[in-house]
Amino acid sequence: MISFSLKNALYWAGATVAGFLAAVVIYNSPDGYWILSAVSHNNQGITFHGVTTPAVFFLAVNYVLIAVMGYALARPFFEGGPVKSLGLKIVSSFFIGYVCLAGVVRLVSFVCPYQSIYWPVLGTELMIVMIACWGNEGCFASLQNWKPLGLMAQIKRWMWVFILAIFLVSVLLLQVSQGDFSWVGHGPNQYARFLDEWFVGRLKHFPMIAQHYDELIVHYFLGMPIQGTLTTIVVWWMTLGLIKMSVFVFMWIVLRKIGLSSILAGLGTSFLFFGSSSLCPWRYYMLFDSSNPLFFTVHSGRVAGVALVIFWIVNFLREDAVKRPVSVFMVVLSGLGMTALPASNVFWVLALLPWLLPVKNDGYYRGVFVVCFFVLAVLLLLYGLPFDTDFGIRSRMLIVGVVFMNLAWVVTTRVRVCILGLFSMDVRVYVKGLAALVLSLLLGMVLLGNVIQNNVLSRWTFHKLEPMIGHLESPALTGEIFSKAPFQIKDFRERGGEYNLYCEGIIEFLSYYGFILVMICLIPFLYSRRSNEGLAMDQHLYGIFVFIVTLIPIIFFIVDFTNLGPQRAWVKTRLLEIPVYFIIFCFVYFLDRMALWFEKVVLGIILTIYIVAPFLANQRPLQIQESGKYLLKVISQESQSKERGK
Repeated sequence: MISFSLKNALYWAGATVAGFLAAVVIYNSPDGYWILSAVSHNNQGITFHGVTTPAVFFLAVNYVLIAVMGYALARPFFEGGPVKSLGLKIVSSFFIGYVCLAGVVRLVSFVCPYQSIYWPVLGTELMIVMIACWGNEGCFASLQNWKPLGLMAQIKRWMWVFILAIFLVSVLLLQVSQGDFSWVGHGPNQYARFLDEWFVGRLKHFPMIAQHYDELIVHYFLGMPIQGTLTTIVVWWMTLGLIKMSVFVFMWIVLRKIGLSSILAGLGTSFLFFGSSSLCPWRYYMLFDSSNPLFFTVHSGRVAGVALVIFWIVNFLREDAVKRPVSVFMVVLSGLGMTALPASNVFWVLALLPWLLPVKNDGYYRGVFVVCFFVLAVLLLLYGLPFDTDFGIRSRMLIVGVVFMNLAWVVTTRVRVCILGLFSMDVRVYVKGLAALVLSLLLGMVLLGNVIQNNVLSRWTFHKLEPMIGHLESPALTGEIFSKAPFQIKDFRERGGEYNLYCEGIIEFLSYYGFILVMICLIPFLYSRRSNEGLAMDQHLYGIFVFIVTLIPIIFFIVDFTNLGPQRAWVKTRLLEIPVYFIIFCFVYFLDRMALWFEKVVLGIILTIYIVAPFLANQRPLQIQESGKYLLKVISQESQSKERGK
């Protein structure tokens, strides 16, 4: 048994080594991804044609209704926490409403013709809100006891208004151009045009698209009544900004709900949106194919997907989950909507199912060796052995095999505990909610999108429905993601690009993922201080953390050394997105729960540096300023054109 003092000595030695590596990485770090440098604008193709007061009012009303519907469906989740502001809860629920709206539109589009979708969907939204608000226990029952706010409460409210206004304006301006992602991102440039093409009458029903298409189906609903008046790209731009603001508030609320202080909840949320994953504190490196951190992500579904996975984890593990379960409408609609998001989000929810049952067994969660082995495995897997020989690849396969056996032990142990826990009445209540979620996810994935193009079951279902509702198309907008080439395991660096520069060596890897590795090493150290009287949430989050970090070496191997299609690594980086953000989430949680006060101060300062330094060093404020100037110029030019037209 390692004594407490020796354990601390080992971790301080580790901190010294980490500091030395950080110094080496800072001195030798490669340039960050090239998009993150300020650029002046020329012609980005931006237009605000059709932006009139009625159009803006129409969108504003619909956005408010989406947020209210999200809060109405998820209300039990928000009850009982330290955050009492109804306004903040509604703002944070916008991304939930967005995902559920995608589920509603997918269902209604089976019944209603393409060009008459708006009113049935709107009626469904209103019906959901009315049901949720009915009676004394409805969503807005607290308004019956409303009292005038005191001075401090008013100051806090206006402070939040100011923060969110600055956040929304900044994110909208940065979405004009981050560098190579111009005018929101490549998603609208690739996909928004399909709405105009489909609207001309070629299709009777909205197609079931064989890839993630939340942006298309939601903006199909929002843009239908103003089609031809307001450009689709404007609506896309506004929705992405609102989702980022919603998730920003949600992350703060959920960290407060699970017990964090306001300061560390704010630091954790800020790091998720602005923090660098590198050991070099003034550089951003692009880890995922839609950019990172969350403030720079260019797809609504990627931002909402991260928050929704966190939502389901905390929802099933919160203490009042049995007394205040979310409604079955929330489970089903979010499940159907989530399958319109990137498929990696669905895969992670399904993979985490054994950890969403709150059964108590602390026996193997304290296995720090799992995490230590993970660090060793990643370093050996990617860099420690010869790269360009068959022996190097076989050695990596051997390491992955060992990690996989370790992972199998972790999973089977947890599954056994869950099976034994099924005899508990409380767990049976959880099983109902989880079963509804799993069923909606599987039905949505198999029948409505992402994997439907070559799916026999979806083809058969569509064939049976077509006599009643008409022809249903299921195009793949970007072609085959995975090729029919034979599966290969080899060194693919010659086909690579800047995004997988971390494969070149240990310095490059630490430049990309170094700070995430530091968090991985610190979490077990912090958790080892947990007393037997600790919160159940500690145990559950640590169990998920152990599972994820044991799985990560296998994911790295799949991303970097396997051939699954023409897009060898870039598409597969999506598998790493949820784990990286969850590790940050766990680190902030255990820092608040189990660190000593001086450790909180030191690590809080370090987190602040890693939030502020890369944002300033990569000229993001200057980019926001440049985008603002260009946007004002475009608006001025279009106003002058209207005046001349009169």
